[in-house]
Amino acid sequence: MKTIKLIFISTILLSLSFISCEKEETTIPAPPSPVQLFTPKDQAINITFPIEFSWEKASSTNNERISYRVYFSKNNQDWSYIASGKNSLTVTEENLDPGTLYYWKVETIDAYKQSSVSETHSFTTAGKRYYKDGEVLQLQHSTKGNGVNIVILGDGFIKEDLEVGGTYENYARKAMEAFFLTEPYLSYREYFNFYTVFAESNERGADYENNLTEVKDTKFNASYDNTNMSSTYMKANNNRCWEYCKMAPNCNDIDRTLVVLMVNASRVAGYCHFWIQGRAIALCPVKPKTTAFNKQFENTVLHEAGGHGFAKLADEYLKYAKKSINANDATTISDKKNLETGLKGGMFANVDTTNHPDRVKWKELYQKYPEKYKYVRSVEGAYYYGLDMFRPEPNSCMINNIKYYNAPSRMAIVKRIKFLAGETFSLEDFVANDKLLNFPPQNEVE
Repeated sequence: MKTIKLIFISTILLSLSFISCEKEETTIPAPPSPVQLFTPKDQAINITFPIEFSWEKASSTNNERISYRVYFSKNNQDWSYIASGKNSLTVTEENLDPGTLYYWKVETIDAYKQSSVSETHSFTTAGKRYYKDGEVLQLQHSTKGNGVNIVILGDGFIKEDLEVGGTYENYARKAMEAFFLTEPYLSYREYFNFYTVFAESNERGADYENNLTEVKDTKFNASYDNTNMSSTYMKANNNRCWEYCKMAPNCNDIDRTLVVLMVNASRVAGYCHFWIQGRAIALCPVKPKTTAFNKQFENTVLHEAGGHGFAKLADEYLKYAKKSINANDATTISDKKNLETGLKGGMFANVDTTNHPDRVKWKELYQKYPEKYKYVRSVEGAYYYGLDMFRPEPNSCMINNIKYYNAPSRMAIVKRIKFLAGETFSLEDFVANDKLLNFPPQNEVE
């Protein structure tokens, strides 16, 4: 009985072994063949939305399930998976940009996760490409230091102006180049990151551009002075400017970022709101109605953005030619208060309330380097007051927007660049690298 039992068990094991071998010998079908692409035709142009993509149906073995994935690329290298389709796929403008060259291909996948990829075809979509509201374009990358950030915004630009390579983008590039028109920004250009964040307004222009009652529907509510058409005062919605500023990479710290707000308007003006903490918004109309060299958009950028916004420089021109800073004058009390606040906060390196040669702010330039800075002195008349306020040179950007910063202003600019870049400022290094460019007449103010 024991012998018969062993034989029976052996028979069962052999039977199981035979069944197992049959399962292992099951074969997996060959991968699907690459499909042929039908529409749009290869290298087709001016393809309008919606776009229908179609391809042949893949053959399958044993009627297994077949799926398709459609990929797109703008450079034939970086591919994005958009959607799946059975034998066709319809794509709208939400998925692809107008006026753009695209490459596309189809991946075929069977039930065993085996796949094949079709040939790559190309097509160009019809229409113009527009930047979206809030889209960011980096105009320049820093190559030195931590990167000093400048963000350019635009107000009063409608969708038509946001075309790729169009009005908004061109003015942003123009503003950036204006920033580097003269020293020391020109020599320190490699420290800066420049971004522009696109903003779409419902109307062109700005409030009170053409009269004292006109109001426009714009993204940042930029406005001129509504009490005096000759005033250069401007303002905007600061909080919204900061919101858009933070959309740019690494620009969350607004106290370390300058915002240049291009205003799509023609009334001659320009104004900068800047704070002791470091933040600033410089408003610059892009198309002032004048041929005067010192009223052009580029010159306004130099004065408002490069001078006030970045370096925290004071105005050097006069509003009260025959008045003293020391006088108690009700009409000048606001300006005097702002001056005191700025001086206490370490700003306004280009003006002083004394002309004493051993106490004035810029004394170390002409005392330590008398030959190089022999033109630096104390000129009466600065920060609106004609008496008892002093500037270091007769002529400068902060007087009349010319393409020249005086020596103490150049030093203040370099100090801030070095601070934001995470580098140490050295007077000796500044002097060694300081260059004169567009040096103006030194005997009179133009």
